[in-house]
Amino acid sequence: MLKVKAKAFFDTLTHLKAYVFGSITDLQVTCTSSKVANHASLTLDVISGQVSTSMEAEYSAEFKLAWGLAKILPWVEYITILDTDAVISCGQKDGCHVFSARAKHHRLLVVAETV
Repeated sequence: MLKVKAKAFFDTLTHLKAYVFGSITDLQVTCTSSKVANHASLTLDVISGQVSTSMEAEYSAEFKLAWGLAKILPWVEYITILDTDAVISCGQKDGCHVFSARAKHHRLLVVAETV
C-alpha cells in the first residue's frame, strides 16, 4: 500500500497531465517504489517518449501500480480541495485499484481495470 498527501499527489498528476496532448485520455500512469527514500516514482508513456517524476510517499515494500490518469485525477483533485493534508492510501485488490482518503469523512474510489 502506498500513502501520499493529497496535495503532493495532485501536483504530481497535474504535472504529468501537462504532457498529454490531443484527445488521448486513456494514458496510464505507472507508480513504483523509488531508490530515493520516502519517494515514489511515476512515469507516463506519451507519443514522444516517457515522462518521469517523483513524489513524497510512504510504503513498506516494493510495489508497482498503474492507473488511468483521466480516471483518478478528478477524484484526487476533489480530495485536495477538501483537505490538502489528507493522506490518500492506494492499493490493489482483486483486479481493482482502491484509493482511500480520511478527512472528516472516509472517501473511496475503486477503479476496475480490464486488461
